[in-house]
Amino acid sequence: MIKKILVILALFGLVVFATFYFFDRNVRQVEVIKETQEMQTQSFCLHDDELANFEIEPLGKYPSPGYDEGMVRISVKQITTGKEIVKFEIGNVESGNYHPVELHKCGVYIIRGFNFDNKKFRPLPGFRRELWFYNYGWVGKKIITLAGESKDGISDAAGVPGTLYAVDYSYDFRVDPLEKYIILEKGYLGKDDYSLVIKDLRTLKDAFMLSLADIAKKKPNFAGSFGMRQWTKDGKYFWGDIFDGADVLAVFRIDSATWKWEVFEVPPYTMGGTALNAEYGYITYSDGPPWTGDAEFDQINKAKWLKEGKKLHFYLYSVFTKEKTLLTTADDPLWSFKPEWLSDTKLQYELPSGEKKVYETKK
Repeated sequence: MIKKILVILALFGLVVFATFYFFDRNVRQVEVIKETQEMQTQSFCLHDDELANFEIEPLGKYPSPGYDEGMVRISVKQITTGKEIVKFEIGNVESGNYHPVELHKCGVYIIRGFNFDNKKFRPLPGFRRELWFYNYGWVGKKIITLAGESKDGISDAAGVPGTLYAVDYSYDFRVDPLEKYIILEKGYLGKDDYSLVIKDLRTLKDAFMLSLADIAKKKPNFAGSFGMRQWTKDGKYFWGDIFDGADVLAVFRIDSATWKWEVFEVPPYTMGGTALNAEYGYITYSDGPPWTGDAEFDQINKAKWLKEGKKLHFYLYSVFTKEKTLLTTADDPLWSFKPEWLSDTKLQYELPSGEKKVYETKK
């Protein structure tokens, strides 16, 4: 009898051990520097004294770095002490994507890709691009499929050898600060259903849709592609733009409380690299020669500009009042000024000399 009891206790202990072992290895798998008991009780959202950062490391497997497979490293530190609390890695990330990751208070949102031949640049059987969510305990789940194998025999890459595939949403997204909504781009310029879609993150149902056709009804001259900018800090407004090549034609703002939207024209020569202030509606631009996308043509335009003795003017523009403020000038017509908002009111820009300036705006 005693022997049977001992056997039962041993088996029970083995089950308990195996349960915790596999939970730790296969679900959490996170290097924790905090005490284990504290990590077990936390919600895996960031605390007020914690800050998350990420870096993308290309794995260098393929000749084109823009399409190389990458690894994202997530790190959480205490702000007051600088002590690292948690770190983990997420694979299957395309390092060339300009916006593959967003960090929010309760988790990481990341675009991941599977079964794609980066060397030959074509999809393989089982190809898919997906948007995933990870909390800060390294527990992840797929949110939505952005692209996958074509089910109707029609491919969005006609003439390209390999597995046929269909793209439901482009490889871009924005999550609001409250982690309530996610914005995706459906279709592409030329398709009847080309639009921005705002989905409820909990249900994944469409909360609002803004199509290019809707904008064209009000502003026929703003024919272009959607560009995603940013949410305001309180999550009330989302800002985006309409662009044609390198030129931004207009910016728009969507009110998430009423789903009303506004479109604002911007000055000529406003480009994608300009800095938008979502809180107060400012945008930067310069009046240099149009960017052609061809280095040789750009140099020809630069030489002509210099010969004529023209100056490059760098402005700050209010989309609400249409007021423009001259910030500085430069001789090099191709200089970008590298504008960056340091805060809601402080704009940093760089002169050709390398000197950095800060301009404080009106609220």
